[in-house]
Amino acid sequence: KTLTSFFSAEPGGPRPTVSSSMPPASHHHRSRLKQVNKTHKDKTKPTAAKKRRGSSADVRLSIKRLDLGAIRKCDRKNAAVQLRKLKNQEIVSAKRLGGVGGIPPPKTVCIVAFHAAADALLVKRRILAACGVADAAKAPAHVPTAVNLPPYAHQVGIVERKGQRIILWDPPRQDGHEWPTLDALKVSDVLLAVLPSDCTAEDPAFDDAGYALLSRAKGQGLPSAVVGAVVGLDAMPPKKRAEQKKLVHRYFASDFPTQEKLCNADTETDVKNLVRTLSAATPKGMSWREDRGYIFADSLTVDPGTRTVAVTGYVRGAGFSCKHYAHLTGHGNCSVRGIVRLPDPLLARGEVEEVLEQVSAAPEEFDLKPLRPYDPTEQEQVMPTDEEIRDAERIRRRTRKIKVPKGMTSAAITDTELAWCEDASEEGDEEEGSEGEEDVEMADAAAASEGEDSEDELEVVDADQVVTKDMVEAEKKKFQLEMRSREDMDFPDEVDTPLDIAARVRFQKYRGLESFRNSPWDPYEELPLEYSRIWEFENYDQTQRAFKKQFLADAQVTGGTGTSGMYCRIILGDVPESLAAHPTNHPLILSTLYPSETKVSVMHSSIQRHDEYQEILASKAEVVVQCGFRRFPVRPVYAEAGKRYAPDKKLKYARFLHQGTTAVASWYGPIVFGPAPTIVLAGPHYAAWGSVQPAAPTRLVIKRALLTGYPFKTHKRKATVRFMFFDPDDIRWFKPVELVTKNGLRGHIEEPLGTHGYMKCRFNDYIRGDDTICLTLYKRQYPPWYPPSWGYPADYKVETLDDDAEPPRAG
Repeated sequence: KTLTSFFSAEPGGPRPTVSSSMPPASHHHRSRLKQVNKTHKDKTKPTAAKKRRGSSADVRLSIKRLDLGAIRKCDRKNAAVQLRKLKNQEIVSAKRLGGVGGIPPPKTVCIVAFHAAADALLVKRRILAACGVADAAKAPAHVPTAVNLPPYAHQVGIVERKGQRIILWDPPRQDGHEWPTLDALKVSDVLLAVLPSDCTAEDPAFDDAGYALLSRAKGQGLPSAVVGAVVGLDAMPPKKRAEQKKLVHRYFASDFPTQEKLCNADTETDVKNLVRTLSAATPKGMSWREDRGYIFADSLTVDPGTRTVAVTGYVRGAGFSCKHYAHLTGHGNCSVRGIVRLPDPLLARGEVEEVLEQVSAAPEEFDLKPLRPYDPTEQEQVMPTDEEIRDAERIRRRTRKIKVPKGMTSAAITDTELAWCEDASEEGDEEEGSEGEEDVEMADAAAASEGEDSEDELEVVDADQVVTKDMVEAEKKKFQLEMRSREDMDFPDEVDTPLDIAARVRFQKYRGLESFRNSPWDPYEELPLEYSRIWEFENYDQTQRAFKKQFLADAQVTGGTGTSGMYCRIILGDVPESLAAHPTNHPLILSTLYPSETKVSVMHSSIQRHDEYQEILASKAEVVVQCGFRRFPVRPVYAEAGKRYAPDKKLKYARFLHQGTTAVASWYGPIVFGPAPTIVLAGPHYAAWGSVQPAAPTRLVIKRALLTGYPFKTHKRKATVRFMFFDPDDIRWFKPVELVTKNGLRGHIEEPLGTHGYMKCRFNDYIRGDDTICLTLYKRQYPPWYPPSWGYPADYKVETLDDDAEPPRAG
């Protein structure tokens, strides 16, 4: 065949032609070296194992139904990981509820009404009715009620097989007395905030008492899980219902920005959804209560025969041990005499009572006495100098004025006549005193007769309109405090030199420092007598860790497995007398104490003043401080807080805690190991909040006194200064102290001028006539001794020798 035979020609058309330049046809052989690559495997291609099962799809079964021996290795690993995560989640959930192992204790829900129109008891009764409790409409107010959650509210996968329980508690709402609610919030896992539905812009969902309670609760620490409940939306028109709930949610979100769970509590369906929300609420642990054991008591029993008190409830946290003391919030410390495990009232498992631990008396190794014994021989013995001996001799020989007969001189009088004149002078003074007393009695009698004559002229007025002398004194004292506080803000630490006493005597306890920050100050120098009665740690951090470790070890071996999560009866001894007057509708909290937490030392707390508190808060004024579970009255001194904590750093004493400032409060009180939140109450008002710092008696709080003077004449670097001192001897006494000015100059005193307190001074640069010269003095400031802080009477003296018998407690 030729090449042209392969082309087809149309009939009648021209025949195609082929170029003569095309090469002739040749034969081609297939290459034997051609590379053939391996094809990719198809993942969807059924394998032999899938063909044997009869399906190409990988069908996964439930982990609980898997036969681990018949599945692949990767599936067995995945099942083990999921089971491990599930168990870890159960342990974390139990710890958050206050239990360490086994079945966790019930979840505590604190129902708080933040408005007078909100009804917390109504919400509590509706929740009980939704949980299937009989006679829920008759549930008493302010009584904790434990209930098992119905099956529709159980969480799937975590504690489904163990069941879920809650304790509902509605503490009493009393304006100005928020301690019951604050105590209930300390041990709660969930806060159920009840809000009214008819709130407006003028009448918010939180009234004044509600805002005050909320600010205090935030200061001590709120539960991490917060749920809101609105009552009364169902009674509104349907068109207004959604808008009103949106307004309530706006108020709720503004005060609880991290929470978005706001539920209705009107219909049965709404209440069931609220119960599901409470069941799903996951509380996070509070660090300050995780390492301690505590009980929210549901019953209190007194045994007059053994003089013990039995507290019953669910043990949470680390547990209890008879080797460590306990604390009743609001009352004081006590000893643990016995721990009895009781059958759980919510679980019918046929349990019987079991005594886990019992002692006949308080442990001997731990002493409940807070103070060290007083030893007069430990006081500082300082030998007097020659100058002090001469001053004492001069004072002893100081002449006295006595009455002598006219014409008799001191040279001619004998010792017998001198003694007779002294006796006559004393008798004359006594007669004058008796005559004065008779005059006072006659004046009182005359005033009484005048009052009888004018009794008919008196009119009846209201008791509130009567201005008494105490009211006038209180107003005068308040005005003086306001003036001093305003003056301290304008002229901090400035002190006027007194005119009636020498400055070297008035400021004899002060000293001069070259640098407040860097100059050395011995913390054990010239300590007061109170420091011989308090305790000090050689190493606070190591002691705290050792005591916590010791307590956790003792609590875990109680009963073999510990008491955390169990329903127990704790038998207490050495109970404070104030427990007998504890109201039945107020919560009672029992918490554990670490070793040495019954002792007294110098406690410190970093606090910040509350913005809404507008009264004067002065140092050494009595306030109530709450540190964690403990609450006691103290008289602290305040100091300016530094940027970072340092135990050996000097702090400058502050006479007043001003608005918007952060300070360190120091007081004599029981030792509290941190972490622990702190709130400060001045009377019924919430004043400050903060956290506890380590106990350190050697921490220096330095008080500064600033003496000021003004230039009378200036010449280049020299100046004649007046009004700083009024005695040349005072100028010579303070001559070694360096001078500073408001414009930043430094100088020193050269010599006094005249007898009226003028002095020559030289500075490091030219001084202006409008400058102010300052002389800075420092002394160490200690807190006032206040025995009611640790339960002793207010008149308990430091020098008391008889400490064998413990003084009566103040409660």
